[in-house]
Amino acid sequence: MRLTLERLVFVRRRLSSTGRFALTAFALAVAVAFAGCPRLPELAPFALVAVGLGAVLAGRGAGLAAALAAGLAAYLAHPPYGSSGAIAASITVFVAGAVLAWIFGAPVEADHEWPDPAAIVSRCLPAARSARASRR
Repeated sequence: MRLTLERLVFVRRRLSSTGRFALTAFALAVAVAFAGCPRLPELAPFALVAVGLGAVLAGRGAGLAAALAAGLAAYLAHPPYGSSGAIAASITVFVAGAVLAWIFGAPVEADHEWPDPAAIVSRCLPAARSARASRR
């Protein structure tokens, strides 16, 4: 079974508010754990994966909260605080996470049926014909 974005969005539609809250907390915890690991900076991309999944499964707000928490954890993981390395790490993780959360956490629209294009054209044609006939 392939895991696609559509399937993840389908899961988000079916989740209750408690389920979304639990996924938000999980995304926060995973993002902080991976971004706040000072000896393994190569784990920061996994924090961004957690942010993206949190955004897809729980919504844009959850993703932005996870991005903010990951950025704060990256700042705290790079002492001395206030140094250019700590600030650059936190801003990079936060901005990348916020972009992912904004893209993947877009509001889900309800499924609806699009009208048949042939039906639209057939409805518009009689009106166009009568307008041309009235001009003559």
